[in-house]
Amino acid sequence: MARKTAVKDWTIDDLDKHLEMLAQTTAWLNQETADQDAEINDVKKAHARNIRIYRRQIANIKKACRAWARAHKKTHFKEPRSLVLPHGTISMQRGQWTVKPVRGNTIASIIENLKTWRWGKKYLRYREPDLNKEALIEDRDLLGDDRKQALGIRFVQEERTHVEPNLESLKKTTAA
Repeated sequence: MARKTAVKDWTIDDLDKHLEMLAQTTAWLNQETADQDAEINDVKKAHARNIRIYRRQIANIKKACRAWARAHKKTHFKEPRSLVLPHGTISMQRGQWTVKPVRGNTIASIIENLKTWRWGKKYLRYREPDLNKEALIEDRDLLGDDRKQALGIRFVQEERTHVEPNLESLKKTTAA
């Protein structure tokens, strides 16, 4: 049985053989994925109309049930705030409190109003300073080593190796 050659000892021909295997395997994967996608799309098309109809019916029924619940809120939804029936439950749920502008106002006008009142400042948020990495990168050559060390930063540029199979090479070898 032949011993495997360590990757570092490959010749250019060994490397090209591996790239050929990579290209062939990638082509098979691409074809298998395309076949799978075609089958999935066929199944989706076969069921799409019924799914669309059912979703529309569900939305309309829920809308009608919510309207009924709003109309009967005082008689059926005091405490507990749920109406349990054999085929389902309708609940009146309260959401989180929120602040919205009164008609004619905007968030910006509310902020300006709060600034004018001594008691209003506690209702304003001030953004915390954030690291502007883009500016640091732009000035990386201007910053000396002493400043970089004082800031506790370094600039890193990662290097990656990218392997791309040539699928066109398969067409040439199968045609020959």
